[in-house]
Amino acid sequence: MANKKKIVFVLGAGFTKSFVKNAPLLKDKFSFKPLLRKFNARDFPYAHHILQMEEAKQQRYDEKVDLERLMTRLDGSMPYDYANRSLKELDLLYRDIKLGFFQKFTNARAEQGDNLPPTLLAFADACVSHSIPCITFNYDDFLDQALYEIRKPLGQSASTSFPSDTYLNQWNPLHGYGFYCEPAESCVYSGGLGAPDSSMFILKLHGSLNWRLRLGTPSPPPLSSVVHFEKWTYSNPSEKYLNTIERHLEPLQALILPVLFKSAITQSPVFRMVWTQAYEELKNATHVYFIGYSFPATDIAARTLFDEALQRSPLPVISIINYDEEGNAQQQAAVKTTYRAVFSNLQDDQFYFGGASSWVETQLPTLISSLNN
Repeated sequence: MANKKKIVFVLGAGFTKSFVKNAPLLKDKFSFKPLLRKFNARDFPYAHHILQMEEAKQQRYDEKVDLERLMTRLDGSMPYDYANRSLKELDLLYRDIKLGFFQKFTNARAEQGDNLPPTLLAFADACVSHSIPCITFNYDDFLDQALYEIRKPLGQSASTSFPSDTYLNQWNPLHGYGFYCEPAESCVYSGGLGAPDSSMFILKLHGSLNWRLRLGTPSPPPLSSVVHFEKWTYSNPSEKYLNTIERHLEPLQALILPVLFKSAITQSPVFRMVWTQAYEELKNATHVYFIGYSFPATDIAARTLFDEALQRSPLPVISIINYDEEGNAQQQAAVKTTYRAVFSNLQDDQFYFGGASSWVETQLPTLISSLNN
């Protein structure tokens, strides 16, 4: 059914955390001790210096470490990194931090098991059935899996090729990311990979852990080099088959975006397409729901996107779904201040602080009912 109200969901890390309790946050407490031991002052002086500065900030202000910002610093060099000849050691540090970050998602998925939470599946069902696009800043693929499973193609196959008799309302990773994204098995299998269009998009503005690059891909990667690779699109695949695919992919090269540098968006064909589609969805939206998104001041590109797409006439209806710890008034006030710095006319009744999972259970049914009338 068509999305009559032209609703758009904007999702942040708090969205995944609400459904998958062990999912990591990009801004969290972090132990620097193992990295400081490995990247010691004698052998890695510049990497050690950066780690010491980050640890001092955390201790001085009792702050959570912004891993996304730290990865951005290490991925995008500063001019003096060349003069200091520190590029190699900073690359090694970036690799270790990224590996550790990816491993947290792997652990969270293992702890979650095969079954996704019913509330997440209910959210996915609403999105797929009513063609509601999701613009997300999350790297994980929990929602992707829920969207795929809620209207899973008919038939059983070890291949991700779709049979002809699929559901009309469905999401699939071939078309559903906002660009044509072949499965990674296309590196080793030339069978038919056709699929009907997705009924909605999940637009991952910062990239995704299941977006991988074909072996030998140059930088920036062309559109055709990006593939999706995940176990949940296969029916009982053998480890040998998955390992064969893995050998044809760049190691550890999930396609994620250095978020502080807007130039990275315009240089990458993939992100140009995804961000352009997100802009079009927001520009045409009548209702925009921000769910679990912190609106970080450091993400200049995202703020520019929302400012230019949503500050228009008529203004879309903005709703914010967030979470506060036991009715923490100070925390609620901080969220309101952050959002009102961008959307100055927000009223208190446009904020919901019960968390994403509670909102899906109590408020989403009413929203969907309004679409059906």
